[in-house]
Parts: sequence; structure tokens; C-alpha cells
Amino acid sequence: MGLEARITNLPTDAPPHIVGGISNFRWGTLDVPGPAVKWITSIQQTVGRENLNAWTVVADETDTPRVDQLRLGLLEKSLENVSLIAPLFFLTPETQTAVAEMVQQNTGIDIAIVQAILNEGGYANQRVKLDSVIAGLAIGSHPINFLSLDDDISIPQFARQIRPEKLPRGISPLPNSQVLFRFEGDENDLDWFELSTNRLSAMFDHLGKTIEEIRRQTPDYQVKVHVADSMQDALEKAVMAGSAQFQFTYTNEDEDIPDAHLARVVATQSIKSKRPDYVASNVAASHLMGEFPAEEVPIYAYPSGPHVPFAFASVDTNIDSGTLARLFDGDTALWPWWFVSDRTISAQNPTQVVTGQYRADNDFLPSLLKRIFKRTGRQVKAVYEAGVPTQFLHERAATGYRQTTMEQACASAVGKIPAYEAMNHLVFTKGGQASLDPIPDSYEAPKDHVKRVYELLYRLGGICRQKIGELDERKLREDVNTADIDLKIQQYGKIFVLIFNKLAQFDHEVFAKHLNTETRDQIRFYSKILEAMPIVMEEVGNIIRKGKYPVVEIYRRK
Repeated sequence: MGLEARITNLPTDAPPHIVGGISNFRWGTLDVPGPAVKWITSIQQTVGRENLNAWTVVADETDTPRVDQLRLGLLEKSLENVSLIAPLFFLTPETQTAVAEMVQQNTGIDIAIVQAILNEGGYANQRVKLDSVIAGLAIGSHPINFLSLDDDISIPQFARQIRPEKLPRGISPLPNSQVLFRFEGDENDLDWFELSTNRLSAMFDHLGKTIEEIRRQTPDYQVKVHVADSMQDALEKAVMAGSAQFQFTYTNEDEDIPDAHLARVVATQSIKSKRPDYVASNVAASHLMGEFPAEEVPIYAYPSGPHVPFAFASVDTNIDSGTLARLFDGDTALWPWWFVSDRTISAQNPTQVVTGQYRADNDFLPSLLKRIFKRTGRQVKAVYEAGVPTQFLHERAATGYRQTTMEQACASAVGKIPAYEAMNHLVFTKGGQASLDPIPDSYEAPKDHVKRVYELLYRLGGICRQKIGELDERKLREDVNTADIDLKIQQYGKIFVLIFNKLAQFDHEVFAKHLNTETRDQIRFYSKILEAMPIVMEEVGNIIRKGKYPVVEIYRRK
């Protein structure tokens, strides 16, 4: 039978597992489905194969005309032969508007704050929106294991690992490693891989358990204060040399967590395979140096050694928010997992260095658990788990230069400053309620952070100037298409002017002054978010328990 969609109310009896995530305009068309279709389909197929008692809940900010019909039509075709084991619910702009109005009326909280938590676009807002629902279901009921997957992720039935004899020269199997390799073609045509059954439920196996409980089954399970991640360095090497290897793991020299047996696993991450993520500023620099390539350098990433699960409290780089499972209970549900910003504050900066939402939603994750323990003094430490064998494929498009490339680089680089500063000002009550230390009017962002951002963007402007000079010289040759060269020169000129203005006409002092104000106001805004969050989540829970939380459900006709 076919699929239908209806606006209904979210059931009150949630299962122990929820698998979902956020969707950002990735549905595609009926003729060319986008990655979100494969994302939902693979979730449903996997839940069915493993017979998981689970829902699928999606926060979808797509608001294009007739998106409801498009989404239904795409899923009806893709799920034609798939049993909908996991009930499928969508939080849409329409349903969330109704929720935000109810919450504002019942709590009296400023509507701008309620909207930021429940009905704004952007990665951080989308994640908080979804977290509010999961928390509302879990608090006062039972713990929920929530696996959040970005909408360009798919779950293969069989996990791939590169066979030792197929590893590039000089690379050998290492625990918790992946090989990055350059390949011009479809990696599915390669005969490099050995296959194993891919088990989604491995992401949930240790959630909520103490290390003492885990070690009863795995006596040598390691728990470290801090671990290393060498992916970005390896990625740069792979682009230049054709291949490289990285690890997200620990060494014997890494410090053990004291009283590790008391620690509890509250989140599990998996390193994505297929297409790795680049640092946004590196993408921008690469595309400028490459004269606006139509496609990025084709780098793939797949495991190159055994998976060895372990736990840790912090890392210097990042926790992958696109493949993250977390335990939601009365404790963890209220933690500030995401940094939420206000685009209107950025818009007030005369330099317009950021024109949309920051891309710093997950910058809290690397040090959040360590910060919570330090500021609360609690005996039971919370830790992340990595090294889990579950494989997720990153299906993002391998696009080259886009008009948004520079803006994304700015949003990522600038957003890290208020995110890191908010983390440094986080305080917690004994019960785990988060707030921020007061931010004075005279606040200034760390000078070295501001300088780093200024120099990063200045470097991009320098590349533009360099390329304009190279192209002018190239025009002197007789065997070139001067029209194409003139078009590139024009593009570089526009980007240079854009960066020139974002950097206050290359005036570091003025740039820093305005960025200090923006950072201060963003931190203050986030302080209001933290103050409102527990109240909003409690009210969301009340609305759910009353059977009045509207969602779009996609179901199969009987």
C-alpha cells in the first residue's frame, strides 16, 4: 500500500530508541532525489533489519513551496518495498510555529528566545529543536537513546574495511584508523574491501553504562582524559600525495581518568566513511587557488584497521555531530550540547563579517563533558565513546566552488570565538543546570582569537590578489581564452572586495572593535537561551503528555 501524510499529535509512549536528525533543504526533486531520501530510507531499512524498537523523528526546516507533497512523493517511491517499522514523524516549520506559540503563551518567555529554541533554521537551532522534543519525551518518563544523523548520511547493510593487501604503500592496519585516498571514479568499483555486517545498535550498547559495567565484558576497555584526532592533517596530505592515514584514538601515554570505573558513557560517536569533511576555511582557500573548480578533489575515507571501543572526556578537534548517539535522561537532557546564535546580532555588525547563522553549533562538544565535571565537582564523570564498529556513509555532494563558499568560511571561523568564549563562561548548579558568568559591557574577545580570524580571512584576500596577477599575465599569451580569464578576474575581484569590507577595509583595530561587540552580544543571547531551555523543555514535555504536540506523520495506508 502507498504512503500518506497527516498532521497528528506526537504519541506520549516513546520507545527506548529514537533515530532521526535534522534536514536542511536536501530533498532534491522527483526526478533527482536528494541525499535526504536515501538517509530516511536507510534508517527505516536498518531499523527493520535489526528489529529495533524505535521511532524516526526529523526536524525539517525545508519551507519551499509544496515541500510536503515532494517529501511524500519521494519517500513513497523510495520506501515502496520497505516496512515502516519505525513510526516516522517530522517537525516542520508549520507544526513548530504552533508549538512555539503554545510554549510562549504558557511560559511568558520572550517569543524571540522561544523561536530560537523551537522554530529557527540553522544547524544549532535545528539540533536544539529536536533535542527539546527528545528531552520532553524522556524527562519524567524513561531514558531514551537518541541517535542523530545529518541528512547526507546513509547506513549501509555491510560495513567496508580496506583489506590489508590493498592499503597504499607505507600504510599498515592500525586500530581506529581510516585511509584517505584520491580516486577518480566510483569507489564502489574498487575491489579493495572486506565486508562485515553493519550493526546500528552498537551505537547504543554502552549508553548509560558505567565503565565498571562495561569492563565486566571487556576488561581492558580504556578510559582517557584526552585523545588525539589527526584527520585534518592527513586530509591535507592526501590531497597533495594521493593517500594518507589518520586515527581517532588514544595512546598508552594519554592520561587515564581517575576512578574511571565510576564514569558513565553518555554519548557515542562514529567517524564517517566515504567523503570526509574539510575545514571550511581550507575549502575556501583550495577553491580560490584552484580557480573555482567545478568539483572538489575526490578524496574517499574508509577504515584501515580494527575497531577498538574506548571512552574519553575531551579532544582538541571535534566530535562528529552528524553521527552522534546520546543518552537522554533527567540529567543529560538539560546539558548545553549546542551553541545557539542569533543572526540578527551578526547583521548589526557594520562589517557584515557573518551574514547568516554561525557554523559553530558543535564547538561545545569536544570539551563539554570535561567542563561539566570541573564546574560541578560531581563524582560520576560523563564520557564519550568512540571506536564503535557501526559504519555511516557521508553522501554529501562533491561540489566545487559555490557562491556560499566564502560566507561559510567566515561563519565557521568567526562563530568559533563566541562559542569557545561561551564555553569558558559556563557554570553549573549542583543539579547540572547551566548558565553563564555575567558578561560586562567592556568585554573583549581574546585578542589572539580575533587576530587568527583576521589573518585567515586576510590570507583569502591575498590569494585573490595573487590569482588576479597570475591571470593578467596569462592573458598576454596568444593561446588562451581571454573571455574566460576576464570572468575569473571579475570573480576574484568581487571576492577581494567582499573580504576587504568584512575586514573593515583591512583595519584590524576597527574589525576587532566590531567583533568584540558582536561576540559579547552573542554570548549574552546564549545566556538567555540557557536560562530558558529547562523551562521550554519542561513545557514541551507537558504538551507532549497532554497529547497536543503537532507533527507530520508519514504512514502506510492499510
